[in-house]
Amino acid sequence: MREAANTHLYDITLAPNRRVEVPVPVTFRGFAITVSGAGHIATPTTTGTLSPIGLATFEQGEGAVELRAGEHGGQFLLGVGRPLRTPAYLYGGFCFSDRARVTNAVERYHSGHMHGALTAP
Repeated sequence: MREAANTHLYDITLAPNRRVEVPVPVTFRGFAITVSGAGHIATPTTTGTLSPIGLATFEQGEGAVELRAGEHGGQFLLGVGRPLRTPAYLYGGFCFSDRARVTNAVERYHSGHMHGALTAP
C-alpha cells in the first residue's frame, strides 16, 4: 500500500485565551473548523476569526498556522495536506476525479446496488 496524499488532521482543544502554533510545510494547504467555542486563526500572511461552526481555509506557502481560543476556550479540527492537483466532479453526495465515475455512482445508487452503503447505522 502507498500513501495517496500526505495529509494530517489535528484535533486541538484549547483552554480560554490559549494558543498553539502548528508548523505546516509550505507545499501544503489546509482548513480549520470550529467544533466548539470560538477563536482566531493566523498564518504569516493572513488572520481571521473562527466563530462557532466556523471554517477557514489557507493556501500553499503559508507555513505555520496559529490557533487561539476565545474567552470560553475552543476545540478545532485542523486539516493540512499536499494538494492532489486533480479535477473534482461533484453531484449530490458523490465526488470523483472524472465525470464518468460520478455518473456510474449515481446510476448504481438509483438502481439500489449500493446496498445501504450510504445509510447511517
